[in-house]
Amino acid sequence: MTLGVTKRQAEMLAIIRTYIDEHGYSPSYVELADAMNIKSLGNIHDKVKALQERGHLEYRPGAPRSITLL
Repeated sequence: MTLGVTKRQAEMLAIIRTYIDEHGYSPSYVELADAMNIKSLGNIHDKVKALQERGHLEYRPGAPRSITLL
């Protein structure tokens, strides 16, 4: 598990990393929600924001597919 993150946040980082490796761009919130079996996009946003605050990724609010792993 990545230091400083919860198990679910580590899972999200792994999903994002794999998606970017396979597609060349980041997943949408809907794709993240599907991959993590989460129904609420607000929950996805909260996890993305928490990972940004911990310095694991960056994203531009309102910009599609703007998640960048650090």
